Amino acid sequence: QTLISLFYRAAESKSSSTLFADEKENYSGQEAIQTVQAIAGGLNSLQIGKGQRVAFLCDNSVRYVLSFFARQQMGVIPCALHVRTTVNDIARALQWLDASALIIDMQYKKIVSEAIALGELSIPLIVLDSPEKEKTTLSYAKLIDSSPLQFDTDQVSLHEPSMIILSSGTTGAPKGIVHSQQTLYNSAMAGKLVFGEIASSDSTIIAMAPSFAAWNHVLFAFLAHGAKIVFIRSFDAELFIDTISKEKITHAALVPTAWRRALSAVNENIDLTN
Repeated sequence: QTLISLFYRAAESKSSSTLFADEKENYSGQEAIQTVQAIAGGLNSLQIGKGQRVAFLCDNSVRYVLSFFARQQMGVIPCALHVRTTVNDIARALQWLDASALIIDMQYKKIVSEAIALGELSIPLIVLDSPEKEKTTLSYAKLIDSSPLQFDTDQVSLHEPSMIILSSGTTGAPKGIVHSQQTLYNSAMAGKLVFGEIASSDSTIIAMAPSFAAWNHVLFAFLAHGAKIVFIRSFDAELFIDTISKEKITHAALVPTAWRRALSAVNENIDLTN
């Protein structure tokens, strides 16, 4: 009853069909398993292990979610930072997390570098979408390539921390809320009460930033039933509607303000009969 057990159950049920997709990549269940294990091995080679914290500053992507579950594989505790934040907030969050690594999208490298300098921190950066010519940081591909052939992973219990979710920061500095494996597993199991019937033939789209709690609650609920999960990097009304049509999405969750924008992008050429 842990998040990594949800992942493996879903990935094995989707062995040869798409489990995760975004605008650039898609992974079958078997490909997802292989990649998660390779990323976990890469982290192991960096001496990052159970109980340590790893921060993220990323948009939605398949690479983000695979990196997330690699941490679950290792018992490493992830915390997604808000992408619309300040240098001071990032520096402060990295300090109180005592983060062992920071995983980012390339577009956030400048603000992250400033935060690390401000906090006088020494922390490795891993760039998920690093171009091949980028030699100064550890890339997603290099992390996978550095994985040992075999490595040991500690068994994660349902009472141990699974992740830290940040509050919004609207009433002050964002605060970290620690969730156990059990609380988030229970949230996943309650998915049908929130979203209705979910089957492995279903699919959902996730457009909210990974730092929001809703990202987790949608992802885990649909993963629990082996549904296909499609990510778009950030909310764009036209892209959201186009993706629903293209990917034959059966379930979509947004806050009301975003729904008003999305519905305004619907036209007679869009097929939403799924």
